[in-house]
Amino acid sequence: VAELEARMRDGRAATYWFESWPALEIVVTPSVIRDQAGRAIDVRGVEDRDEAQRLIDEENARLDAEAGDGDDEDVDDDDVDDDDDDLDDDERDADDGDRDADDMVDAESDDDDEDEDDDEDGDADDADDDDEEEDEEEDEDDAFSAAADDDDEGDDDDRPPEPAQVRAALAMTERALSIAPDDDDTQFTHAMLVLDADRVGIAGKLDELFADLPRYTTSNRVNIAVRMGRAGHRRFAEALDIALAGAMPERIIGETSSEFVAAYGDVGEELFGELGDAILEHAPDRLGKLVPLLPPNVNLLSTLAFKAIKAKQGEQALALYERLLDLPIPDDGDERTNYLRALNNACVQAHAAKEYDVAVRIADRAQPVAHENPYIYHSAACAYAAVGNYNRAFEQVKLAVAHDYDHLGKVEVDTDLGPILEWPEFKALFRDWHTRQEGN
Repeated sequence: VAELEARMRDGRAATYWFESWPALEIVVTPSVIRDQAGRAIDVRGVEDRDEAQRLIDEENARLDAEAGDGDDEDVDDDDVDDDDDDLDDDERDADDGDRDADDMVDAESDDDDEDEDDDEDGDADDADDDDEEEDEEEDEDDAFSAAADDDDEGDDDDRPPEPAQVRAALAMTERALSIAPDDDDTQFTHAMLVLDADRVGIAGKLDELFADLPRYTTSNRVNIAVRMGRAGHRRFAEALDIALAGAMPERIIGETSSEFVAAYGDVGEELFGELGDAILEHAPDRLGKLVPLLPPNVNLLSTLAFKAIKAKQGEQALALYERLLDLPIPDDGDERTNYLRALNNACVQAHAAKEYDVAVRIADRAQPVAHENPYIYHSAACAYAAVGNYNRAFEQVKLAVAHDYDHLGKVEVDTDLGPILEWPEFKALFRDWHTRQEGN
């Protein structure tokens, strides 16, 4: 073991042989680290930075070559306004003025609902037991692969793995952890096998995992809690408390991809969104622990706040909206566009949840930049009308007309605007608008 630790401590890519175990050969290959867009940004296992950069450039060149003709088929991403159109079409019904915020949440979440691969096989085959006979080693390897395959298949049909295979695989990951206790892949693979062991009735392993969990990487603690929440595990709240202990890192690795690293805010929206859902379903009293740790993402904060209101966690919903309102407005680019769209959605959500004071505060926050996303004028008008500020609501309607809001026909009949629908000046405003439309 000492020889293994000494030779492999640095984790460099190479083929390793050992005097103490002549039959043992361990091959460590470079691991490409990718950003959210799938571009190579780093390489693990290569000490020479020039060589690492060469591998990064080579991988990105390969991706560019594969993209090739695909670039011509890309849909123009400038259709973000069309996304807003869809939201407001769902939210504001021209017949009765009702707005379905559930549809809005679903529409905002479409891009995030990609299937998650649940690979937990890991590379723990590297920990073969050379003290066993050669055929026994092969049996263990087969058992590990079968246990991992069973776990992958379990995501599809929920069949429990074979206990004997789980025991054999656990023996291997336990040895691997004794050699490299801080290795992300080994930690996560071992934890998934422990959950399998718990499913098939192998006693004691789950307690051992919880004893070790505080020293696991933050990424793994969060991902393990997410997995347990997804399964509705009886000890989810306990895992959650451990996962949320301490500050979150600036970078966090997604659940099943050790070679996929993204900025905290990128992966955090999906990962912490799922964690928030699990908390609301299984341990709503713990939501207050999550709120201050969430990444500063307006879409995540607003969506989770709306779900918290539906789960009757009003205090935590308000805390989430407070965090949203404290966020700075991005200066430019897609980040600014997405922020303005999410701000509009948050206003709609708060109104739909009858948190009218919150909706008004969001509308106030958006006023200096609402002209960049005229949908905000419609949402803000409904928010102001909900608290009886009809004059200000009418001002928002006039601004929507002045900025050629795409759905003025819906504004004209939106019953959320209350009595101003019958104001003579409101009717005159839309009479003039119809005249201009007919002239065009």
